[in-house]
Amino acid sequence: MATAPHYRIEGSGPVALACALFMARAGIDPARIRVPLPVARPSRDEPRRMLALSDGTRQLLNRVIRLPEGGLIEQIHVSMAGRSGATRIDARDFGVAALGHVVPYPSLLEALREASAPIGFARMDAGAASAPADDDLVIEAGGMPIRAQQPGEPGFQRRDFGQSALLTEVMAQTAGTTAFECFGPNGPLALLPAAAGHQPRYAVVWCDRPEETQRRAALEPAALSAEIAQAFAAAGPERSPLATLRVCAPVAVAPLLRTRRRVAAAGNVVWIGNASQSLHPVAGQGLNLGLRDAFELARDLADNEYASRPLPLARVIARYGARRRADRGVTTGITDLLAASFTWPLARPLQSTVLNALDLLPPLRRPLARSLLFGNR
Repeated sequence: MATAPHYRIEGSGPVALACALFMARAGIDPARIRVPLPVARPSRDEPRRMLALSDGTRQLLNRVIRLPEGGLIEQIHVSMAGRSGATRIDARDFGVAALGHVVPYPSLLEALREASAPIGFARMDAGAASAPADDDLVIEAGGMPIRAQQPGEPGFQRRDFGQSALLTEVMAQTAGTTAFECFGPNGPLALLPAAAGHQPRYAVVWCDRPEETQRRAALEPAALSAEIAQAFAAAGPERSPLATLRVCAPVAVAPLLRTRRRVAAAGNVVWIGNASQSLHPVAGQGLNLGLRDAFELARDLADNEYASRPLPLARVIARYGARRRADRGVTTGITDLLAASFTWPLARPLQSTVLNALDLLPPLRRPLARSLLFGNR
């Protein structure tokens, strides 16, 4: 490259901001990295969106920010409603302090904004039209465009799970560091420890048929609290923190679709995070995968800039796309399997056996847990 390239990052969420910070930390001049101006902060009346960050993601983010305070996941208990199968994944089995960290979306976004403010990035109005030079790279890190949600859209793979997610928070009797996931006949119900000062809270993600999710969303808090507690009671004992739950936050409903670009890069455009793939929340891997996208891209771009003979950007991002194929494919595959398999009626008799086998034989569950912790880099 005759001149140093300029980069434009589209998107204003955590993946976009983290990508810019990763690039600057890797040695790319921030004056050549254009990022959108900050958008308005969410209203206090909106439901808090909670994020489950894997320990691998924590390690990546610690390079550029101090992770906001939140809940700690030291164990994950997986069970099935009305059946005996269950397994537990423990951080001690993998030599890490925690399997994950649960932080509010606004807190993570604010930490990334504060870290980027003094860096000296070039700024642009969000959505502003510009015509980059041929050697510029456009990094799309926003969400999927609306048109991508249409069936059969070229360049995309789309899967509708026939589910929507109910999102809220509940107060519990005692604080805990165990995340609970109970698979029902139509989708999973997850409770994630989400500290809020001295108040023991859990973030709730309940996936079910859209009509059932809408019914629950319309319930009074006391009735919804009872249904959440009853769903875990059906999965058996060992639920002391869940004995008395009380909904304490607004309820939101989100449709669940999985959309994935067939390629991660083309020409002088590369897609990362939700612009590349949007996943079912069953395994909490969407943001983790997106931040790995951002980190690996930043490293590839910086390595190329400091190479004795830099390659054209088109070749760099083509190579990046090829290297990311395995992580994207494996993570998407695991997520799809978890989201769909527990709703197959004919498979349910086998699922208890599988969960019991995972519980009794640690070597069987370690590859799955390591993939969810660190991805497939």
